[in-house]
Amino acid sequence: MYESFSSGVRHCLWPMIAAFHLSGILCRFNQKRRSLQP
Repeated sequence: MYESFSSGVRHCLWPMIAAFHLSGILCRFNQKRRSLQP
């Protein structure tokens, strides 16, 4: 039971973690672009 629970939690957390990383990368990318512009 614990195994299925942990796998279910991981299945739910993965999209959130991926979105969190993606938003961080996008934020850094936007900061770089803004600093490049005069």
